[in-house]
Amino acid sequence: MLHKMRPGPFRLGYGAGAVALAIFAQLAVPGTASAGVSTSPLASPQPATYVNLARATSLRNFYHAFTLRFQLQQGSPSGLNANNSAVALTANCHDCGALAIAFQVVFVTDQDLTAINANNNADATSYACVRCTNTAEAYQIIVATDEQSRLTDQQERGLAQVRTELEALQQPGLDSDQIQSQSDALANQAVSILDNPAYGRSDQGAPAGGLAAGASTFSPAINASALPAALTESTQPLVELHIDVKSS
Repeated sequence: MLHKMRPGPFRLGYGAGAVALAIFAQLAVPGTASAGVSTSPLASPQPATYVNLARATSLRNFYHAFTLRFQLQQGSPSGLNANNSAVALTANCHDCGALAIAFQVVFVTDQDLTAINANNNADATSYACVRCTNTAEAYQIIVATDEQSRLTDQQERGLAQVRTELEALQQPGLDSDQIQSQSDALANQAVSILDNPAYGRSDQGAPAGGLAAGASTFSPAINASALPAALTESTQPLVELHIDVKSS
């Protein structure tokens, strides 16, 4: 998915579906050097490519494979390529299973950002299996804003807790629907954390573990028909959550 970037709206969706959440950005004021002072030229921003792949495979009877790949990247690139994939495979076995979760979070400043190319895919395949289940979940969150240069310590701790709860999904007894429901909730929790720099700080009006009072909430949309405004027509930050889940 290719975006010609200016800061834009929030979009949340499965596949190509998207809905918009408007959040206001502060304008960044560039500093100036004092006259007569020699300064070293700053390195030009470079494109960045981030790849996250979770692969779970079961080829033995009664074996249940689990793989979680949680990636958090921060930077100030001129262009962003983000690829997130989850692959689950069961073959030639019975009463087995595979669960692959790829969870990618990319936080970038948008002052020099000209384009975002984001790909998020899940694939679940079962071959010659009896009573086998496999699930592949790909969750990709991209934030591009000039409101802050990096995530706060509170935000990073909040995302670490999301990772811990994703790891707990390998517990026995959960079916694919329960796993997806909990994963969706954790993805929305991660977006809430990323959308709120004061996350976890009660002195800033944001209760620990949630959004500030009055902030918008959201839920996944499937194949939403209403497209958000073009990025070039908005001065708002971009926050995107992409979800692709496959089961067999």
